[in-house]
Amino acid sequence: MRISFGTFPHSLRDTEQRAHSMHFHGVSMSARIPSVRNAANALLILSGIVLAGCSNERRLTVTATAFNSTRAQTDSNPSETACGTDLRPGSRVIAVSRDLKDQGLVCGTKVEVSGLEGTWVVGDVTARRHKQLIDIYMGRDIKAAKRWGVKEVEITWEPDRESRARVRLAEKSNRSRTDDR
Repeated sequence: MRISFGTFPHSLRDTEQRAHSMHFHGVSMSARIPSVRNAANALLILSGIVLAGCSNERRLTVTATAFNSTRAQTDSNPSETACGTDLRPGSRVIAVSRDLKDQGLVCGTKVEVSGLEGTWVVGDVTARRHKQLIDIYMGRDIKAAKRWGVKEVEITWEPDRESRARVRLAEKSNRSRTDDR
């Protein structure tokens, strides 16, 4: 049996009233058709589950070091980053190795770092020699940076649309290089 309501009703209440007032061969349809409101709620829950599965969230384990805004650790202008961010003590900024940029960790990307509270923002780039590395900004507190040392951490981020396109292009390029071998 197929029931069509035609065009979309103005409200769920209108549809529920129509469904409850319908009769089929003398039998009320309210016993056979679940409430439209229940169906709408089920649809919302299902949509949430589907959308959660469509997340572009990325996770990666990387090496994490710490840096300070001193000339000895940076350059002649230690408070300015490669992304144009102005570093100030208390800023939640990380620098990323250049290979991580291809994975969507571009300037301005929000990142969660295991072992650290809150959200951090990509605001700088490390020296070319580093791979799979983030550098956590610790203001002028050199002792805190030394205490941090070198750790393996998991980072989580969601690349923006433009970054996702670059990631797909890089992955495609890597596959074609692998296929050529």
